[in-house]
Amino acid sequence: MILKRNKTTYGYILIEVVVSMVVFSIGVISVLRTFSVAAQARAVAQDYTIADFLCQKVMTESQAAPFLKEGIEEGGFGEDFPKFRWVRTVELIKVQPPVSPEEQEELERGQSLQGPVSFRNGKRRETERMRRKPITFKRIVVTIPWQRKGAEYSVSFETLVPAMLTGGM
Repeated sequence: MILKRNKTTYGYILIEVVVSMVVFSIGVISVLRTFSVAAQARAVAQDYTIADFLCQKVMTESQAAPFLKEGIEEGGFGEDFPKFRWVRTVELIKVQPPVSPEEQEELERGQSLQGPVSFRNGKRRETERMRRKPITFKRIVVTIPWQRKGAEYSVSFETLVPAMLTGGM
């Protein structure tokens, strides 16, 4: 049995092969692009993990330092982490102590807290809020900036530490 082919089918087979190769190529390019994006995301996530660790390290050292001067300091991590550096900002913040519940009641009733003393339940009590000294804190902000492929990234931590624990007020 001899199979006869139409002369018109020869062109269709070539077109089908070309179309299938184009579709296959588009699929392969999409998969390769997905791998590239995933690798980039993994690298950035790894940088964030390292920066978080380094930021915690600098913050812990800052909190444990016996004397921290106000201002901005910068530094690096040497050959271990060459693309990362740190920036530490220290500033003094004074906070007025909170009002006690009794003083809050007096304020709500419209009474002044400026009087030198008052008597409550037969006990002498100072009510002048100004007699209390403000509490002084050091606000410490540590930032770890770095670059990857022209894009800038950073991680920052911030905390308040009583000034007496870090030397000076």
